[in-house]
Amino acid sequence: MARSALYRVSSYTICVNLPEEPDCALLVHGYTGAMDRVNKDVAQLMKSRAVFSEAMFDHLPCSKETIHTLMKRGYLTSRSPVEEREYVHNMANFLHHTSSRGTASFLFLVAYDCNFRCPYCFENDISEHGKGWSKQVFTKEMVDRAYRAMGEIQPNRAMHSKSITLYGGEPLLAKNKAIVRYIVDEGLKRDYVFSAITNGYDLHHFTDLLGLKKIKRLQVTLDGEAENHNRKRPHYRAGDSFDAIMKNVALALSLDVQVSMRINTDYDNVDILLALFDLFKQKGFTDYPHFATYSALVHQVEEGLSCSATMSGKKTPGDYGQTTPLMSIEAPLTPPRPLPLSSLFRSVRRGEPSRLIPEHSMIPLLKWSTRSSISTWSAKRKFSRSTKTAYDRLISSR
Repeated sequence: MARSALYRVSSYTICVNLPEEPDCALLVHGYTGAMDRVNKDVAQLMKSRAVFSEAMFDHLPCSKETIHTLMKRGYLTSRSPVEEREYVHNMANFLHHTSSRGTASFLFLVAYDCNFRCPYCFENDISEHGKGWSKQVFTKEMVDRAYRAMGEIQPNRAMHSKSITLYGGEPLLAKNKAIVRYIVDEGLKRDYVFSAITNGYDLHHFTDLLGLKKIKRLQVTLDGEAENHNRKRPHYRAGDSFDAIMKNVALALSLDVQVSMRINTDYDNVDILLALFDLFKQKGFTDYPHFATYSALVHQVEEGLSCSATMSGKKTPGDYGQTTPLMSIEAPLTPPRPLPLSSLFRSVRRGEPSRLIPEHSMIPLLKWSTRSSISTWSAKRKFSRSTKTAYDRLISSR
């Protein structure tokens, strides 16, 4: 007689209480990506980590239909803990193998130095080595090594993104123009074009490097209208920066550069967004098809200020910060739609640029962290062979 299959709560089932709905809970599954709101009986079953056979279905606190739905969604499984762990391991390896064949993108962190003094900038405290450390800038030798590393990280040039991002600190500082020119010139020899994430203040010094075949895209940030922006994003010497940025955005647009205007939005400036858009229209920005603008919601996290930005203090952190996770959860549920299954192993090749920086030569940019700064490559993670070779070579040549 065949032995009846045993079922258990998956090791990757997460049950979260909903404070505003005490009779319900949120189920999240780690590798199927399922998210479901369930009643307290189902939640109690998930928390019990019970093991049961099919013959026991009638004695469970939910219908057979619900049980089969829980199985289909991954919350219940017939795999043993060891078998399930091996299943996830194989899935992660497969996804990593698949994603490693994707397009490789690269980001040059030209320098950590900046001419603005934004109170929320995560790079204010990124180093424990003193201010001198943050003054380091790419040299020509480092640029040459960086381009060689790109070829070793992804030997197939056809799999490289055609655009390299320039980042900082502030990548387009007037005093760093010579090295920016060298980066761009060497990139053009290799058929790359460039984008830059910039505050836009020194942009007028780079007019000869702006254009469709050079630095063709810019992201520029404003913190609302002039008064609010000048208070939050002051130039370290000149103070007010709003008017200079607006003038340089107009200049860039006239050179056919794509400009994406990011507006940091919090309780201080959310009421003036329409007025700011009217200002863009008055200045003729919206007449350019390559001009775009978007609002970036900003908030204060647990301690201090973060890269994600700052709250003005009009309300307590809890008034806003507590709602953010729920907004993030609800977003993929409304309207319901499948979420993309992506690699559990975050490869430097998987659409996330390798960050090439002046001090440590190369650190894969894995993800932004709202708590401190950036998650960097850990020694506990496994390198792909080409990445490890490139990394070791860069470190040994420092």
